[in-house]
Amino acid sequence: MVRDKKTELRRFIEEQEVHFPTRWDNTKLQSARDCPRFCFFRHFLGLTRQSGTSLPAAFGVALHMGIQSLWEGKSVEEATHLAYEEFNKSGLLFSTKEPYTAERIPLVLMQWRDVYSSHQLTMLKPEVGFIFPLSDEWDYYGRIDGIFQEDESGTEGIYELKTTKSKWWIKPNPHNQLDGYLVALSQYQGRYVRNAIVDIIELQVRQTNFYRRETWRSEERLQLWHRETLWLIQYMKNCYDYGVFPANTGHCSSWGGCQFQDLCTLQSPRQWIKLMPTYDVNPWKPWVADEEDSGISLNETKKGGEESDI
Repeated sequence: MVRDKKTELRRFIEEQEVHFPTRWDNTKLQSARDCPRFCFFRHFLGLTRQSGTSLPAAFGVALHMGIQSLWEGKSVEEATHLAYEEFNKSGLLFSTKEPYTAERIPLVLMQWRDVYSSHQLTMLKPEVGFIFPLSDEWDYYGRIDGIFQEDESGTEGIYELKTTKSKWWIKPNPHNQLDGYLVALSQYQGRYVRNAIVDIIELQVRQTNFYRRETWRSEERLQLWHRETLWLIQYMKNCYDYGVFPANTGHCSSWGGCQFQDLCTLQSPRQWIKLMPTYDVNPWKPWVADEEDSGISLNETKKGGEESDI
């Protein structure tokens, strides 16, 4: 019985010409950790019922643009204008209720500037896209919010900005995304880079709170991330080769309720074909590298598709 189901899913993979991803980012890897079957539906088949950008995500992207502009030395007024332009790309409207109002943008930017005006940091390069080989077969790619340097010590590291309605879910250590980004920067620099700063903007209805978390990783920890990541991708490759993507039913209520529950309840991959037209096909593309890019490269980010980890 089990062997037949494996064979059926493998036939489905071949008939649908489903290819195994050669490039992996933090979002794909995290979905593989959470639920291999979710990862298959979302990142192998490219299915989604959540096309477009949510209001919190669009608001977060706008604030990212505003903060980046402040790092570049622009005024709050200029940064606000650029943040509005970025928000308008989403095609959404600001809410009339806090915290996602148009008036909140300049207020947050002004507060952020005042809170961190005395901190001695220089942003060497904001919005850095990267890609580097994990192995001969697979690449890791993503987008770092910035590379900073401490003015006094000259120490360099990665900078990440997170906007959230609750700071409690953001833990800088352990944090797979920060580990991977430090590995990427270490590869690029040709030396071990250990430091990271995470700025957390907590958007509550009546106030905005700012938290700056400094963290670091040992060289051994970064090597462990590399080994674990290769193991995880190889595990997904085994799932692909054998036609078995286990469902983690403990995550069915995650993501606000998994969008693939109706597919999961079907007994046969043959039945998926009937339901698949009810989904959009919108492959995950948080950052797209130039075709000529190969090996290690840190370039200006090229955005596309949905936003992740805002």
